[in-house]
Amino acid sequence: MSIPGDATPPSKLGVVTRGLKRLARPVVIVACHGWNDAGEAATGALHFLAQCYDAQSVYELDDELFWDYTATRPQVEGQETERQIIWPSIRFATARTANQDLLLVDGPEPNLMWRTFTRIVVEKITEAKPALVVVLGSMLADVPHTRGLPINGSSTSPEIDVMLARSDYEGPTGIIGILADACRGIPDCEVVNLWVSVPHYAASNENPLAVHTLLTQVRALLGNPADLDLSKLETDARDWVRRVSQLVDDDPEISEYVEELERGWDSDDISTVTGETIAQEFERFLRDPGR
Repeated sequence: MSIPGDATPPSKLGVVTRGLKRLARPVVIVACHGWNDAGEAATGALHFLAQCYDAQSVYELDDELFWDYTATRPQVEGQETERQIIWPSIRFATARTANQDLLLVDGPEPNLMWRTFTRIVVEKITEAKPALVVVLGSMLADVPHTRGLPINGSSTSPEIDVMLARSDYEGPTGIIGILADACRGIPDCEVVNLWVSVPHYAASNENPLAVHTLLTQVRALLGNPADLDLSKLETDARDWVRRVSQLVDDDPEISEYVEELERGWDSDDISTVTGETIAQEFERFLRDPGR
């Protein structure tokens, strides 16, 4: 799934994009398909925003230096004579909430030349002179689907950073972690890196509960725009929890495992650090005129 908007021809590397120059201190939101996108939660959140605000494509990076097409294959779309080949690309699209410019950055994780890729993407983001970059990720974890999904992350803003549960993970990282680190060098810009945990035993293609959890945080960081309605997504999330519960109940072994996760979750202090809790802290922070 790609960001909606008019199709644009691939841009040459280094070309200044007028659409980025016209933005007024936007919030940039970044998500990538692949290793960083369990349950398609990160890209699902970005696509929801793109559809809600009718995002328009302004720049596309599809250089074949960055993708191994045997691993990240081009896609065929359309019917009969209207079929076309869609090549892997990173797409930049602009949108606007009731009071805020957005720049949405979306595409598959590259297979090759990560340092060059990161430099080009961060240069394009820098052109927009953003006030805030929000990098979204989702990961498989031992969490029960019946509890509020946990969020962890970090921020260059000390006030926001203290609200986030910090991960003690050490090991391989994905392009989302690389981009979040590189964006810290953008002048006069805060960076927030948000990760939602997705139940590994229910890792379906789409997880609306995880999407809703991420978007709750994003909405708070955007100052709760009135035109960002998550009610339909909230209903989808409840339906997803109900369907997964029915499947779990039909399998005694999985049911016992989920009950064990719930007992561990309920006895752990981290259970209070859910997506809703952090969103409430964000809202209080943004309402404070002295921040």
